[in-house]
Order: sequence, then structure tokens, then C-alpha cells
Amino acid sequence: MSDRGMKKWAPYASLIEQKGTIVRMKTSKTKMEKPQVSQDQATIINANLLIANQQLVTLIYFADGKKIKETGWVKQIKFEEKWLKINEKIIYFSTILDLQIQTPTNSSPSLFNE
Repeated sequence: MSDRGMKKWAPYASLIEQKGTIVRMKTSKTKMEKPQVSQDQATIINANLLIANQQLVTLIYFADGKKIKETGWVKQIKFEEKWLKINEKIIYFSTILDLQIQTPTNSSPSLFNE
């Protein structure tokens, strides 16, 4: 009897059939529309794409209704097909919101900074 009472008052996903629907509802509420990239931002992104090959970059792109930030080395850029490969992911130019080339920092101590 107590087992039935717990099922009766279990919150939300108490039934197996409800779980998938609830997960879809939660993800659809967190999705957003793709932000527009201004002409100035597009110019900066294009300029950075021209020099980004084999560089460490921080990239913000839009996928599945979310902004995703990725930092890594650019492995390959295909201008004809309009994509680049970073951290084994292929990211299309049309989804890029921001692209910044990172300057490597030297973590070893310098003799001149003493």
C-alpha cells in the first residue's frame, strides 16, 4: 500500500511515458533564436578566418538553439565548402557568432621581469 502511495505522489516523471515529453519540453524552453551578426562583426570574423589556420582560437557558434563556446586548435579550413575543423568538430561559417585568435602565453619565468 505504501508503495502505491509513493508512485501516486511522485513529482513529474512518475510515469515512464511522461519522461520523454518532459525532457523535450525543457529543452524547447531553453532554445533561443540565432543572434544576428552585424556587418562589422562579420568583417572581423572573415579577417580572423583568413589567418586562423593552425592557430589556437576561441570560437562561439550557434547550434541546436544554444550558443556554444569552443577553444582549440584549428586543424583545417575549407573556404570552398565554408567550414572549419576545431577539436575534431566541423563548424560551418554560417553558425559562427565570434572568432578570436588566442595569443600563446609564456608561463615560464622571464629573467627580465625580476
